[in-house]
Amino acid sequence: MSNMSNTPPEEQLTKQELDAWLGNEPVDATTKMALLRTYPILQYFTYDHLPPHLQEASKPCAAIAWRSAEAVLGFHPEVEAGLRKLLEAKDCFVRSQVRR
Repeated sequence: MSNMSNTPPEEQLTKQELDAWLGNEPVDATTKMALLRTYPILQYFTYDHLPPHLQEASKPCAAIAWRSAEAVLGFHPEVEAGLRKLLEAKDCFVRSQVRR
């Protein structure tokens, strides 16, 4: 996948395009709270506080995290392990976009 922050604005994905690409359907508030109780690590997949160029690095991981947690009924240790590894990867992707 190309570096989206170096892509001209007219070629960057919109939120709707990114959601469609990831198959991300918005999680309703009730489901979100239940998932956060089951997998508290999901709280670290927020990105609204980041500048736009860092959000682009974080959004795909957040979508995958929420969809993966939602796909399993109840707690599963392998999902928890996957979310931890995905969080580590997300942090690497975001750090790769930090301007020095």
